[in-house]
Amino acid sequence: MNEKFKERLKELLEREGLTQKDLAEDVGITEAALSRYMKGNRIPNGENLCNMATALRTTTDYLLGRVDVEEFNKQIDYDDMEGLLARNAKDYTIEQRERLLKIILKN
Repeated sequence: MNEKFKERLKELLEREGLTQKDLAEDVGITEAALSRYMKGNRIPNGENLCNMATALRTTTDYLLGRVDVEEFNKQIDYDDMEGLLARNAKDYTIEQRERLLKIILKN
């Protein structure tokens, strides 16, 4: 599980255009802790894992390698996504809102 987790973490960081520092700040952990996750030395606790999935716009199941890409893509429910965004919009920083708009407008 560690191998798949670290691969997906790296992949998602690249996809989102985030640095390790950005993700660590978004999740509320130290860069050292994130570095240990990136190397596959540790798996984050439940709260940090959930925060990472949120920051990377994915699910904990995908991060942990419990579902593959095709299955993950099939699970996307845009109504659920809209609800998630609406519930959390007040907590987004200006940078996160700008990133989200770029993603939406790109497609």
